[in-house]
Amino acid sequence: MFKNYNQSFFVFLDKFLKLVFSFIMITFMSRFLGAKNYGLWNYNSTVVMIFASFASLGIDRLILRDLDTLDCRNSVFSAHFNLKFLFSLIASIFIFIVIKMSDSVFIDYRILITFYIVLFLQVLDGVDLLLLSKGKIVHIIKSRLIVYILAFILKLYFIKNESIAGLCFSLILESLILFCLNAKYSFDEKVFPLHFDISFIKKYMVEGAPLFLSLCTEVFYLKIYYILLTHLLSTTDYGVMSMALKLIEVPQMLAYLGTVGFISELNKAFHDKKSYEALLVKRVKEWTILGIVISFFSIFVIHYSLPIIFKNEKIDLLLKYFPILCLSLIFNFNGAYRATHLTCTSKTKDILIINLVSILFNIFLFYLLVSRYHVLGAFVSYFISSMIMYFISSVLTRSSREYLKIQSLFPVLGIKDSRWK
Repeated sequence: MFKNYNQSFFVFLDKFLKLVFSFIMITFMSRFLGAKNYGLWNYNSTVVMIFASFASLGIDRLILRDLDTLDCRNSVFSAHFNLKFLFSLIASIFIFIVIKMSDSVFIDYRILITFYIVLFLQVLDGVDLLLLSKGKIVHIIKSRLIVYILAFILKLYFIKNESIAGLCFSLILESLILFCLNAKYSFDEKVFPLHFDISFIKKYMVEGAPLFLSLCTEVFYLKIYYILLTHLLSTTDYGVMSMALKLIEVPQMLAYLGTVGFISELNKAFHDKKSYEALLVKRVKEWTILGIVISFFSIFVIHYSLPIIFKNEKIDLLLKYFPILCLSLIFNFNGAYRATHLTCTSKTKDILIINLVSILFNIFLFYLLVSRYHVLGAFVSYFISSMIMYFISSVLTRSSREYLKIQSLFPVLGIKDSRWK
């Protein structure tokens, strides 16, 4: 079990440090690059990354499930590589079309080509799933952390010298080293991405289609959410809500990434219903209690740290309403294993149904509350949306209702354990 906690910690550390380095970089870029260069970098990187997010396909849980339960690891891994390469190519074509149609003065081909290269150098990211299934993810993350730190120092050097070309070079160099690391570990595990098995590619295109559509709806929902924020809130209120959403990102990320180290044990236990259910009940108990602790801990930390770091009218408003967002973390943690359970039971269509219905209802709720109660409505609607998305929506399908029994407070308090029917 400690091995799983160790894996989860390093996966979280990997993502957390990338987030921190990215935040510091943006701060330095806005200060040293100047308005023009900073605007160019933001515009061109955003154009690529919007489409690049779809290249991830959203099928990681399917791949991890099959790496855990099937003997043909090479076919599973290569199918992930081939699909990611194909969708990266499709994404790059869409980006090219958008650029040609926009004819914008903000287009900078140095930055665009850089992010194109970075996009294609990420096609071997499936190595993480392979190593996770074998309990060896810690090794590659330790190697990556060194690369992140050195690349971060190099990027800061070029930013301080106002060199866009140097910044592009450092980003390509970092991605190339990470690609080589991924290739090394894949060959060490004797899996080869160029192995081609059409049956597995078809399998993941069919079974993964609902997950891909679910990913698309989530990206669309986030875009609509921010558009509504800008239209319905004043500049000050929008700033408060944006800052709150940034602050809540880290504990939210922990809710999902913390489960990663335990997905393999659930996949492997699925053949025995009793042991699988007992393990799932145990993990949901732990995660719900952890969500409650982190929720109140976040309120405490933000309440005492923000006034020291910032001093303006936005902070008072943020401190007043931020606890509402923190309480929503309980639902994030409580529902963190639902997608894993639905993937184990091969109910990927249920994930799409739940996400689609939840998102449509959440957009309606958000518009209704924010238009009437402004910034308070934004915070309250976020809380209710989390409750709907991660808890109430579990009632929508039969397989998710099985998880809803486990999500209830009875197993958390140790009063009653659910049983499969």
